[in-house]
Amino acid sequence: MEEIKEIQDLIKQLNNLGYFPYQVSSIIQETLGTVAINNLTTSQQSELIETLQDYITFAIKCRKSVK
Repeated sequence: MEEIKEIQDLIKQLNNLGYFPYQVSSIIQETLGTVAINNLTTSQQSELIETLQDYITFAIKCRKSVK
């Protein structure tokens, strides 16, 4: 259950960085083949957390290069 909370927090971070909900849904869909995050295996949770963290890192780098 802790991983689901982390996933939700990462999604909020992406939204705060300017990603639209449909974009986040697309990231989740591409990563897992589904947008439902409540019934994921431990492996799927880990994969999604890593992917979302990568997108956050990328967004932060982009923001820094624009300034």
